[in-house]
Amino acid sequence: MRLDARAWARTGRPVVRQYREERPAGVAVVFDPRTSAATSGTAADDRFEAAVSRAAAACEAVGRNGGDLALFAAGREVHRFRGAGRAALDTALDALAVAAPVDPHDGDPFADPAFWSGLEVVAAVVLITADAAGGEGSTRGALIRRLGAGGRIVLSTPGAAG
Repeated sequence: MRLDARAWARTGRPVVRQYREERPAGVAVVFDPRTSAATSGTAADDRFEAAVSRAAAACEAVGRNGGDLALFAAGREVHRFRGAGRAALDTALDALAVAAPVDPHDGDPFADPAFWSGLEVVAAVVLITADAAGGEGSTRGALIRRLGAGGRIVLSTPGAAG
C-alpha cells in the first residue's frame, strides 16, 4: 500500500493504492502411463522409466521456479494441491514411485470427471507420456486437445523411441 499523491491532489482527500502481488497460475503435471507394450520387453520398461523420470523432473521444475503445482495425475490417481512447496513435490514423487504401465486397451485412465474438474485453476499443463507411438490422431493427440480446451497451454513430451 502507498499514498497516491496525485489522486490526493485531485480529490482533496488522501487516496491509498493497494497492490496485489501477482502469483503464477497453477500448473498441472499429467503423467500418462499408457504404453502399447505394457508387458513386453526391456525397451518398453526403459521407455516407461524414462517417462517417470521426466514427470518427476517436471514436478521439481515447477516448484523450483516458484510455480504452484495445482494438480498431479498419474493415470487414475489424481492429487490436487493448494500451493507450492516441498510437500506437493513429495506427494507427486511418491505417486510416481509406485506408478505402473497401463495397457491402453484397459480403458482411459483419464475418464474420471474428477480429473477434469480440477483443471479450472490450471493455466498450463505438462503432459508426460510413456508411449513412443502415436501422433496427433492418437489417444495422446486427443488428450492434448482436451487438456488444451479453455486456452490452457499444453507442453507435451512424448515417450522416447526405444
